[in-house]
Amino acid sequence: MSEHSSNALNIVVGIIIGVTIITFVIGAVAIALKIGNNGVSETTNMATTMNEQKYTQYDGMTITGDQVVGVIKTFANDHICIVVNNGKGEQEYNWTSSDLTKAVDDNSGKLAEAQTKGKEKYIVPSTMYIGKIEKDSSTGEIIKIIFTAEGASSGGGDADI
Repeated sequence: MSEHSSNALNIVVGIIIGVTIITFVIGAVAIALKIGNNGVSETTNMATTMNEQKYTQYDGMTITGDQVVGVIKTFANDHICIVVNNGKGEQEYNWTSSDLTKAVDDNSGKLAEAQTKGKEKYIVPSTMYIGKIEKDSSTGEIIKIIFTAEGASSGGGDADI
């Protein structure tokens, strides 16, 4: 009977060792997956931050009207709305701000008007504009850069520039 006991004991020990090894492997895999997921998440956050940096640099920055026109041209192919308040009203460029699903009608014509002295939406090259970014409340994605002429109210108005 000791031979049967010895065989049974070997089987029990083998099962215990097998379960322990399997538990260890499953735990190691779970830890590796968590580390991998954290790495992917961190990489995604870094990529988003780097991608948004080209827009966030204008948040709170004061630039000239000439530079504002340059920003509009630079981001002409990006999926972002640029709003300029020259003190006489606001004008959207590139994409509409309401939902970014529609490109601005006649963007090049509006940009040409912004560079034509005497027009209502004229962006005076030497006027200083303060930039501000706006994010979508549900996604956190930057959807708009707003440039407001110094001294102009944010809702438009009759300020002279």
